[in-house]
Amino acid sequence: MDTLNTLFLGLSTLAIVVLVVLVVCALVDLRKAIRSARPFMEAAEKSLPAAIGEVNLALKSLRDVTDEAIAIMRDIREISGAVSAVGGNVRRVSENVKRLSDEVEDITCAVSGRVSGIKAGVRVALSIIEKGLWKK
Repeated sequence: MDTLNTLFLGLSTLAIVVLVVLVVCALVDLRKAIRSARPFMEAAEKSLPAAIGEVNLALKSLRDVTDEAIAIMRDIREISGAVSAVGGNVRRVSENVKRLSDEVEDITCAVSGRVSGIKAGVRVALSIIEKGLWKK
């Protein structure tokens, strides 16, 4: 049993040594990764303010475009309202022209009847005068 304990103690020691070696190797690799990441982080730190500035400019441009689009939409609404008002005015003018046309038609009919009556009266008067002159 003593040899079994010694064998178990030796295997345990070997396992701990292997584990320590693996941890040391992992720490060395981690240190290399950190060292290689350091220049990347420094470059990122240097380029980050420029990128933020570009993003801010892009957002400002987007805000300007949005404001212009809103102004254009307001102008379109105003133009639409003006066109609608013009349409209403044209409709009213059209109604007034129709009423005036109806009045002119009525007046024309009345005048036409009177003119026909006057023409008939003048013909009769002329024929009477002519007959009267021929009798003398």
